[in-house]
Amino acid sequence: MDSGQAGNDDDAWGGGPTGLAARFSDRCSLIVLRQVCMRTADTATTPVPRLLRNQSGNVAIFTAIAAPCIILAVGSAIDMARAVSAKKKLQDALDAAALAAIHQSSLSEIGRSLQNFLEENYEKNRGRSSVQAKVISFDGSELEAEGYLSLETTFAKFFHINEIPISTTSVVVKPAYDDIYFSVDLSSSTGVGATPRDRTALGALTRPYMRATFGNNLPQGCEFACHRRQGWEPSGKTIYQMARDAGIRLREDELILQFNQLVDLLLDPSDPAAKGGLRRISVIGFSSIATQLASLSTSASSIKSALGRFRDHDRYETDYSQVFNRLTRLLGRQGDGSRAEPLKTIVLITDGVNSRDFSYSQKPIDNSLCDKIKSRGFKLAVIEIQYPELMNNFVYNVTVRPVKNKISPALESCASPGWYFKAENHEDVPVKFLEFKEKFVTSRVRISN
Repeated sequence: MDSGQAGNDDDAWGGGPTGLAARFSDRCSLIVLRQVCMRTADTATTPVPRLLRNQSGNVAIFTAIAAPCIILAVGSAIDMARAVSAKKKLQDALDAAALAAIHQSSLSEIGRSLQNFLEENYEKNRGRSSVQAKVISFDGSELEAEGYLSLETTFAKFFHINEIPISTTSVVVKPAYDDIYFSVDLSSSTGVGATPRDRTALGALTRPYMRATFGNNLPQGCEFACHRRQGWEPSGKTIYQMARDAGIRLREDELILQFNQLVDLLLDPSDPAAKGGLRRISVIGFSSIATQLASLSTSASSIKSALGRFRDHDRYETDYSQVFNRLTRLLGRQGDGSRAEPLKTIVLITDGVNSRDFSYSQKPIDNSLCDKIKSRGFKLAVIEIQYPELMNNFVYNVTVRPVKNKISPALESCASPGWYFKAENHEDVPVKFLEFKEKFVTSRVRISN
């Protein structure tokens, strides 16, 4: 944050842009005066009538006199523009550095973090610049920092201005403790093949066994690795077990892999908030039931094993009322960020399809469930893992396709403003998880006004 010293920046810059312009004006006046005097001296002995008659070369002479001033004026304007740009970049870099450094546990560590972040992330302008940072004050929850640099000039050197000092300040504050409640959709739709190639492979695997059940409605075979037996599978296996035996990758595989990587990021022991026990995670798995798979914990290994504890047989239909009822019982009231009352955030990871009877279209999430829990002061983040479009699939066409265009708008409306993330395919999942992590961490510290 700019500390309000912008009005004094010109003085802090060794004259700044206005001081630079004033010195330029003085120097140009001296140049013009010197050239005029020299011209007058050269013609002092020339007969007046002859001087008055001879106008040749005057334009060239005055052009030659003015040209250096014009060139220096343009050059000085460039230096001033570079200085203004450098100050903006310095402010942005210092804000980011202060947001990162505030989680450090000691003043010396904060100072080192400020300096290192500024050096690594400040985009240096052309010419030499030495960027530095220092801590002005820190009381455990509020950090005030200063950043400054000396920007080497180009054209202003003609006025004996070799460097422009630039400085700015930033004040950031943070809450202390956070609890994150991940609510992860583990219904049967996570058993769809992860990619078109996986879905084709799953269809080819199941095609010989499906004609008796679906006739010609699913000529491509089943693209779902169902966790419950349908009655037609060979050897008493579920389609899920058949897919596992065939090495076919499912959406749930990608979800679990990327969720565990997100947990590693949030509970990274090098992260001061995680290291200091300021951040805990709980996991709820849901389908037609909702089960707390992991209580609040600071242990990444404990949280990462949670999704595997959801029973295969329970990975069936989706009922959002179940997970929101479970959250209502678990959350209690919103906290104030203290150790005794942590701030509580809900993260809903789902494809947004609420189940109905198999023969009818599904429906999007009921936003009254979201509104009810948000009205109690809880922040609700939604990460949509978009339901894949199953081309020419009979089941998809009669269930999901009729509401396809309503799903994403409903999930975005469900989320707290600015906390909706949409992964359009399995490659996009880690991108959106990382976006959530970065937004969460930076939102927990803020630039003070």
